[in-house]
Amino acid sequence: MQQISLWLAPVSKSDRPGLVSRNHARRFELEAKSEEAQLKNKIKSKKEIEKETRESGLTKALTSENKGFKLLQQMGYKPGMGIGKQSNEGILEPIQIQLKSGRSGLGKETAAKERQEEMATLRSQWKGKRRKIEHQLHGDFLKRQREKQTYREMESNLRESQLICYQLDGEMGIESPEQLWFWPQACIKSNVDEEEQDEADEEDTAATCQLDEEAPDDDEPEQKLEVLTEYLRRQYKYCLWCGITFQDTSDMEQNCPGNTAADHR
Repeated sequence: MQQISLWLAPVSKSDRPGLVSRNHARRFELEAKSEEAQLKNKIKSKKEIEKETRESGLTKALTSENKGFKLLQQMGYKPGMGIGKQSNEGILEPIQIQLKSGRSGLGKETAAKERQEEMATLRSQWKGKRRKIEHQLHGDFLKRQREKQTYREMESNLRESQLICYQLDGEMGIESPEQLWFWPQACIKSNVDEEEQDEADEEDTAATCQLDEEAPDDDEPEQKLEVLTEYLRRQYKYCLWCGITFQDTSDMEQNCPGNTAADHR
């Protein structure tokens, strides 16, 4: 009961949350007045006085009491007219002044500004050249990737053509290919005797060396594929790209687009 009575006890105005006592309010008021008085009585520096005087003078227009303005009026000038031989082309406002705050010599700031602009131009040109080189390198990379992909596709088509040639030649009872590379290397059957094995190996090595001299390695798959597909078309009326054997030459000419993969795309 004693605790409940404490909770229900009345609260004085000075103890209410969010309110300030009179002493605190009076102290805050005195501090604010003191700050205002300090700002009013503050002694301005020479630079501040010059700045205020300059800004107030620039914001005011020349009056008729100004000697220069009187001379202009005597020469026929009227407010709003341009200054110059032709009044409609002259300037309407005086040339703005540019203050020099540093202690460097005359022209140094202009030279530094020109140097900065020159460096900015050089950086811009360098970035443009860099983007151009990166674009060229990216194009060369894509070109090499396409060439590699094309080379792998040719090798795959060549192996497929060799296997098909081996199967079709086998169906016709042919025991050896027309050329060594017409069949897969693993499917080539040797009919030579053991006594003639060494001689046959020498002949195969010589033939292989001769083929390598005639056809470069880079162009070999493309040339071999062209020769082998032509052999399959001529001998068996078979098209590698169509994947079928035609009845005769007339049927192939009518229904087959051509002898290359590009013709079938």
